[in-house]
Amino acid sequence: MAKDEKGHGSDRGQNYAFGWKAMAGQSESPIRKSSSQSWEVGQKVNVGFNKGLKVTGHENTPHGGHYSLEHPNGKKYEFHPHHGLKKL
Repeated sequence: MAKDEKGHGSDRGQNYAFGWKAMAGQSESPIRKSSSQSWEVGQKVNVGFNKGLKVTGHENTPHGGHYSLEHPNGKKYEFHPHHGLKKL
């Protein structure tokens, strides 16, 4: 754990690059990459803090389409890429 000038410990910045240096490629820390998920019917996906949502349907629309999702506890959601998750 790295210590700052006041002696406080911090793990921030040890594993990930932050700020403009990361965008400019000037950091030696690896940049965190998002994981890819399979959005096919029957697969499990993660959306934000909701983990293990099952894809139950997909509908294409002129504005990009949406996915029907179901949580293991039975709650149903609709997900529109770039717009977010909506509880039904």
